[in-house]
Amino acid sequence: MKILSVTPVHKPSYFDGLQPLNINGLGRVVILVGPNGSGKTRVIRRIIQLNGQSREQAEILGFHIDGLQYGANVSVAYYSFHANALTDPAQLNNKQLEATVTQAQSLGLQNVGNGAAAYIQAFQDRWFEVTHPYFSGDSTTRDRVTKSYLELCSQLELLLNEKLSRNTDGLATLFGRPIADAVLSDGQRSLLTWAIALHAQGVKLGNVLLVMDEPENHLHPDAALQVICRAIETNPSGQVWIGTHSLPLLAGLESKYREEVSIFFMNAGSAKYAGREPEKIVLSLMGGEENVQAVRDFLDLPEVLAANNFAAECLRQPPVVAGASPDDPQVKAVKDCLPQVAGRLSKVLDFGAGDGRLVESLAAIHGPLDEALDYVAWDIPESKGDRCESALKRAYRNLDLGHRRFTNRDALFGKHPPGTFDAVVMCNVLHEIDPSEWPAVFDKNGMVAQALGPDGTFVVVEDYLMPKGEHAHRYGFIVLNTESLIALFGAGPRDEIEVRESEGRYKGRIRAHVVPKRLLSNVTKDTRRKALELAQRRASEEIHGLRGQNKHDFRSGQAHAFWVQQYANTSLALNDL
Repeated sequence: MKILSVTPVHKPSYFDGLQPLNINGLGRVVILVGPNGSGKTRVIRRIIQLNGQSREQAEILGFHIDGLQYGANVSVAYYSFHANALTDPAQLNNKQLEATVTQAQSLGLQNVGNGAAAYIQAFQDRWFEVTHPYFSGDSTTRDRVTKSYLELCSQLELLLNEKLSRNTDGLATLFGRPIADAVLSDGQRSLLTWAIALHAQGVKLGNVLLVMDEPENHLHPDAALQVICRAIETNPSGQVWIGTHSLPLLAGLESKYREEVSIFFMNAGSAKYAGREPEKIVLSLMGGEENVQAVRDFLDLPEVLAANNFAAECLRQPPVVAGASPDDPQVKAVKDCLPQVAGRLSKVLDFGAGDGRLVESLAAIHGPLDEALDYVAWDIPESKGDRCESALKRAYRNLDLGHRRFTNRDALFGKHPPGTFDAVVMCNVLHEIDPSEWPAVFDKNGMVAQALGPDGTFVVVEDYLMPKGEHAHRYGFIVLNTESLIALFGAGPRDEIEVRESEGRYKGRIRAHVVPKRLLSNVTKDTRRKALELAQRRASEEIHGLRGQNKHDFRSGQAHAFWVQQYANTSLALNDL
C-alpha cells in the first residue's frame, strides 16, 4: 500500500493552514523536512486521518493510493513515542497482563504505551510455563511460544544491548532490576517501546502506511536509524512517511534506501520536492550557511586540534609523569629488561626518576620491593622529590630514604660506589637531554658509565609517538629510534643492542633498548651527528607517508605534529652541532 500522489482538494475539507498540496513521485520512504511550523506534522496528521477510509474516500481527500485490495480500507500505523511511566507488572493479574498483549498488537506505538514491562512479563511467563518440566501441553504450543519469546529477547538485546532475564520473584528484569524499576532513560524507554511494537505488530505491518513524526526524539542518531530501518524492513509492501529535523537520520536513510527515498522540503505550509541531492535541504536543517560551515570546521577539528595542541605543548616544559599502574607499557618494558643477578638483588639506578612513577609501578606489579629489587632514584637537584619519596615509602616496607634517593652525584657515589649498579634506566628521559650533552653523559667519566659495573647495561625506553609535545631543552625534544641509537653508540655487528617492543595497542610505539656498557664510550660528536641525521631522515619519511594517506582523524593530526616537531628539532640541532 502506497500513496502515489497527493493533489489539491478543490473543496477543502481541511482547516489546518496547509497550502494546496501537489506531491507526486513518491517512493517507499517519504521524508518531510523543514523548520518548526513548516507543515510536516500537519501532513502527517492528514495521513493518520486516512486510517479506515476506502480508496474512494482517500481520493476525495486528495490522496491517491495504490496496492489496496478491493473492498479493503486504508491502514495507517502511527509511530511516535511519548515518555510514560511503565506500569509495574507485579501489580497486575494474569488477565490484565494478557490485556496488555492484546492492546500492543494494535498498530501504533501509542498502543504499547506504558504497558511495555507488562507485555514482556506476559511473554516471559508464557515461556516459563511451556518450558517447565511439568508442562502438559503439546510440543507445537511449546515451540510457538518459545520461538516468539526468543524473538522478543533478540529484539530487546539488539536495541538495548542488554539480555532479558528473570529474578527469583518471577519478574522479568533488565540491567539487573525489574523492568518497571530499572530507572530507564527516556531514550531506553523509547527503544523498549519500539522493540515491543515491532514484536507485537510485526505480523500486521507489511502493507500499511507507517507514519512517524520526529522519531529521533530521545534517541542517539545511530539508535534512531537502527529502529527506523527495522520498521521499514518490517513493512516491505507498505510506505513510510517521516517528519524529521535530524540530518544524521536523513543522511542514513538516503544512503540505505537511495532509490526508494523521496525528500520534500516543507516551508510555510507548502511542500517542494528536494530531488536526490540532500545538500539542497542541509541549509534548512542546519539553520543557515554559518552553521553549515561550523559543522565543516568541527569535522576537521580532530586533526587540527591534535596538531595545534601538540604544537602549543612544544613551548612548555615537559610535565612530570606520575601515578602507578601495573599496566604501564613503559614500566613493563623496563621490567623485562632488568638483569637477573645470581645470589643478590639486581641493583638499578633510575636516571631522572621524577615523581617515582617507575618504582611505584614496579611495586604495583611485584608487591613490596624489599626482597625483589635494589632500586635507587636519581634526579636533578632542582626537583622537589616529595612525590618520589612518597612512592618509595609505598614501594619499600623498610625504607632508608638516604639510601634510595639522590640529587647530588657525590652523595650518590658516597653511598653507592661507582661500578656497583647492574643497570641504569632512562624511562622517557633521553629525549629530554640536550644532544650537546650526550658525549659528556655517556663518556667514561659520565654518570651512567661510572655507575655501571663491567657487565652492566644502559636501558633506554621511549614513546616513539609521544602523545604530548614538550620543550625539554633548546631543541625541544629528540627521540632516537633503533637506527639512531645504533649510530649514536657506534654499535657494530657483534655489539648488538637488544630491542624489546611492546605488544598490543602499543606495538611499534613503546620500545626498550638495552645497550652494553662497553658501547657507551663510543659516543662522540661524529656519532651524535650521524644519529641526528638518521632521526631527521626518519621524520621526513613519516611526514611524507602521513600526507600521502590523506587521513583527517585525531591520531593522524597528532602523529603529523609529532614528526614535524621531530624534523624541526633535529634540523635545529644539526645546524648548531
